[in-house]
Amino acid sequence: MPDPHATLPDASTPVQVAKRCLREERAAQIDGEIAAIASMLNGAPMAFVPRVPEKQLDVHIGPLRLLCTARVLTEDEVAVTTPRYVMRHGLPHQEGTFIVLTPQSASVQMGGATHEIDAADLLTAGEGDLMAYERRAVDHMNDDHLDAVKSYAEVLLGAEVGEWRLASLDMDGLDLVRCDRGGTSHRRLWFHPPLAEPDEIKAKLVSLAIAGRAS
Repeated sequence: MPDPHATLPDASTPVQVAKRCLREERAAQIDGEIAAIASMLNGAPMAFVPRVPEKQLDVHIGPLRLLCTARVLTEDEVAVTTPRYVMRHGLPHQEGTFIVLTPQSASVQMGGATHEIDAADLLTAGEGDLMAYERRAVDHMNDDHLDAVKSYAEVLLGAEVGEWRLASLDMDGLDLVRCDRGGTSHRRLWFHPPLAEPDEIKAKLVSLAIAGRAS
């Protein structure tokens, strides 16, 4: 059985539904055009686009609607954050640019009604400090602790058996990817409550590994 402490505790509130869309959905409609997306460390969506838009964008991600401004990722940001995109979608095959979409307003369709959300509530603090070592932590787990990664997916989340890898991590949780003869799948393990400081991640990974072994 999946561990209740390793899954999203409440998907019934508009903010949680919106955050789940940002972290888990793989595609968005950006001004009517479908684009593959991933999430930045703070939860803002990133996309690879053929040209950089110069106006406020209407973005739909499942039941979530955002009005966003677009910004081109800097070279440093590209080096650090685009692996989050590549682990989901592979390398882009066409010419284009990585952008981050910063929400200015947000709403969610739930229960036949539109719920307005403060866009600031969708983003997670701690991005700057975490950016310095997120990829090192991911590589370390995949190189030296695949048994723990496997337990996160298969034991704590009840996912199918396979060759699971850690794709990315952030203050809200972990993204896991399986790519083997059985196909490709993605799972999200949410922390609740979210981490308060980036230096809590090591202890969290250890505690989850212990929970996986004990289950």
